[in-house]
Amino acid sequence: MENAAPMRDGEALLEAASRADGRPGTVRLLASRCTKYERDRALIKAAQNGHLAAVRELIQLIRAGDPKDNASEALYWAVHYGHSDVVHELISVSDPKNNNSLALRRAASGGYLNVVRELVPVSDPKANDSEALRLAALCNHLDVVKVLIPVSDPRAEESRALRVAARDGNADVVRELVPVSDTARVFQGELEKVVRAVREEGIEEVERQKVDFPSLRAVNALTPHMGENLLEQTVRDLPEDLLKLLPHLAAWRERMLVREAIESYALATPRRRRSL
Repeated sequence: MENAAPMRDGEALLEAASRADGRPGTVRLLASRCTKYERDRALIKAAQNGHLAAVRELIQLIRAGDPKDNASEALYWAVHYGHSDVVHELISVSDPKNNNSLALRRAASGGYLNVVRELVPVSDPKANDSEALRLAALCNHLDVVKVLIPVSDPRAEESRALRVAARDGNADVVRELVPVSDTARVFQGELEKVVRAVREEGIEEVERQKVDFPSLRAVNALTPHMGENLLEQTVRDLPEDLLKLLPHLAAWRERMLVREAIESYALATPRRRRSL
């Protein structure tokens, strides 16, 4: 039987970096005999797998600045898999702002709170119109949203972070974003889409698909946060049959009608007494 070919140093280094039980001494010895390209590949593999000891060894052996090569790929993959300890180790030798702070956006979409906290001070949370906040809101990562709000622009792209959270029915995230967003504008925009759909497709069709109708979810999610004046004008203008698709608005209309009836009775009562 023919013996297997011996593993080259670069392949052996990649294997050592891939294994959680890879000994730092082995990584150091192999890396010293490998090319820069092979060391870079090993660093990326160790970062992907969250092997902190191997990452530390490889950083020491790679000349200053090299981890920034290939768009700081090692940092990105550590972020992608949520390895906060590896991210902490790589930040100082990487460029977290590379590709419009892609690493922060990935951490936000993944809900990696500790990673987000590591990256916020060295990234640009407002990159791509505060996309990191928008992704966290869309994916319903409430704690990440709380961290990102003070360093982002919640009103970017016409308060799109609030819009995507409302359209997905993420009530807790909506509650956080309402005070810092153009909530009335988002509400009115989504309500217009519902009204247009009813006009074009009919109330029965909209009711049939309401579970999969993001604008309908958005209006229902935002209604509890709207001011009385706007809601009063809204329910007066809406067809009554449409309100059955909007339970929060329907409930508000009932309260409004009861209040108006009480006020009318109170105004009429003194006149009755004077006439007696």
